[in-house]
Amino acid sequence: RSTPESKKFHHVVFYIEMPPMKRVAETVKLEKFNITILPTVILKKDNKRVSAVIFSIKESSLQLARSMALREVAILCSLLTLAGGAVFKTILIDRPKRWKPVEMIDTIDPPPENKTLYPPHKWFECSDQIDAEFKNRVESILRLYYTVPVSEQVKLLDPIFAYYAGKEMQDKQPTLATVSFIAALSPLHNARRCSGTVRCTKCGPLKLSNGSDFRHFLTGEKAALLSSLCKLLKIDEGSENFKALDELLTSVYGKHRSAFVHGSMFRHGEYHKDYNLPSTLPTETLPYSELLIYRQDMLSFEPIVRRALLELLASKAKMTLDYGLLRLGELRIRTY
Repeated sequence: RSTPESKKFHHVVFYIEMPPMKRVAETVKLEKFNITILPTVILKKDNKRVSAVIFSIKESSLQLARSMALREVAILCSLLTLAGGAVFKTILIDRPKRWKPVEMIDTIDPPPENKTLYPPHKWFECSDQIDAEFKNRVESILRLYYTVPVSEQVKLLDPIFAYYAGKEMQDKQPTLATVSFIAALSPLHNARRCSGTVRCTKCGPLKLSNGSDFRHFLTGEKAALLSSLCKLLKIDEGSENFKALDELLTSVYGKHRSAFVHGSMFRHGEYHKDYNLPSTLPTETLPYSELLIYRQDMLSFEPIVRRALLELLASKAKMTLDYGLLRLGELRIRTY
């Protein structure tokens, strides 16, 4: 059994693929969260922008530290994606012969140089535009999440991961991405059940599989979500945003989610022969493809989900959001 005295800091290294056309120019030290993010480089083979991220984990063994760091890097990538709307994801560095990947370093004081973490001649310095607000943004989202009470963090982590999964799949699996975005709003699915019981004239009282009474919903899931979103996002009933949100939720619940879950329908044409054709091409009956409407539904829905999760975090943490820093402009919901 380990004791506090037997534990020491292990500095575990991961590599994160950054969004294109932006870079971290200087080492970002997040001492409160035991995270160090190094300047972005470009990998020659596939032109990916990558930053090494070091997690300083206090544990009795490297194995335990790596296990904890794996969870922390997943949370970090998800929160960074939520904070700016662009995907951050872990990446494995190709291993040339006679080069041993760096999985741990001895110290972060001073931070290591990039040349000690990448294989020689396989990378070069990144000269993209500097993301000047990166440090402030990552500090803001980490402070927001870790200020939330631990019991609430646990409840919110899976919805944040669902949003992250949707962002990762958005280009290649847009139907599944839309379903993931709906799942990310699960904390807001506050459909209430009636306190009464339901009785069938033939079967008698209806029971659930666990033997308890079946109770019907007073409002549907979509109506409950609409109400919760309007309250969270301060949307007035009867406003243009309210009407657009109602229409959008009806579409993503019925034409996207239910069509896939209950009918295996890929609304974006994945796996079909014309999947790669432009969605703006006319069809036999319409001046544009139906795929265009479904794609616009997804693109309109994703920023609403992101904003809702950030507002939910802020309410649980009892903090206010910096809308400019988190790239949250004026809320204007569009339908097509």
